[in-house]
Formats: sequence, C-alpha cells, structure tokens
Amino acid sequence: MKKIKEEIFLTLILLLLAVFTVQAADWQTVKTFTGSGTDTYNTDNFSIPGSEWRITWSYTPDSQFPEMTLFNVVVYPKGETALYVDFIMKSGAADTSGASYFHQGPGDYYLKINVANTEGYTITVQYDTESVPRAAGIGSWVVGAAVLVIIIVVIIGGVFYIIKRRKIPQP
Repeated sequence: MKKIKEEIFLTLILLLLAVFTVQAADWQTVKTFTGSGTDTYNTDNFSIPGSEWRITWSYTPDSQFPEMTLFNVVVYPKGETALYVDFIMKSGAADTSGASYFHQGPGDYYLKINVANTEGYTITVQYDTESVPRAAGIGSWVVGAAVLVIIIVVIIGGVFYIIKRRKIPQP
C-alpha cells in the first residue's frame, strides 16, 4: 500500500511539471493565397507577430503533363528583393503538399509565387500564437509566483511524507 501511495504521489508531481512545461502549437492563419495555371507575382506584405510561423502548401499538377508542373515560393522580408528567408521549390506530381517552418519572426514579409502548369494551388501562412511575446504584467507575475509556491509546497510535503513512512524503528 505504501508503494502505491508513493507511485501516485510521484505521478502527480510529473503531471504537474508536464502541465507547466509543455505547450502545444496554436496556429493562427494570417493569409491564404490560391490560384491555378501559370503565374508569377509578389503577394502583399503580411505581418507575423510571433517568433514561430509556417507556410502550408499544396498544388495539383497538370493532369496531362504533370512532369511540366512547377511550384516555387520564395519568402522575403518586407522591402527586400535579393536576400530571401527561405524557399519552397517543387515540380512534377510527387510531393505535392507540405509545411515549411520558420523561426525569423516577428516581422513583415511577402511571398514571390511562381507556378507553371498547375490545376490549382493553396498557400497558407500561419503563426504560432504561443510564440507571440506577451507583456508580463503584475497579474501574470502573481499567478506565476502562486503556482510556483504551490508546486514547492506539494514537493516538500511529498518528501516529508516519504521520509516519515521510511523511518526505521529503533530497537
């Protein structure tokens, strides 16, 4: 019974630590660009408020001549025409969708889209809302401190509980 209580206590501590350390990405769409055929153009500028963002993309190649399909997206900082952040370059009917992740934000960017012989394409720009810097006001500081105190009290209480249970009787 004592072993079960210790395992439950340790499991609760691990769960508390996991809750406060793991954050899942929460993707917010900034812009979506769609089209078809053959085209080359620069998009309007868009703003990325977070440090983590991505571009999800997909295209449908030409059904008669899929080997002639070209899908190319270049990511530029606003106002830049030579130094790009990254690019996506695909052709043909293999690997027609994916996601590219970026760590340059926050900032303003635009895309240069160059497609040929596509039956359709979709490009979506998203940022992770968890990566947006937040001003730490007094309220968030107090909540953070309270959570830390609770965790410390639970850990200390658990340690004392385990020590008390493990005392060896004196002869």
